[in-house]
Amino acid sequence: ELELKKPWMTDEIRSEIQKKNKLYAKAKKNKDAKEWEEFKDLRNKVTRMIRDAKNEYLAKHPDQ
Repeated sequence: ELELKKPWMTDEIRSEIQKKNKLYAKAKKNKDAKEWEEFKDLRNKVTRMIRDAKNEYLAKHPDQ
């Protein structure tokens, strides 16, 4: 939860995290390999989005 309050967390990232969490629950419930692959792809996308946003924020705010 604290991670969601970081200054580099955008509404777009938060929305993708919600989608990822819903897809995780669906994949876990259904035990479907295709849904697991979709979840993993989205998880990796969200991780990249967060990393890129954090790096961009820190580049613009080097004192942080």
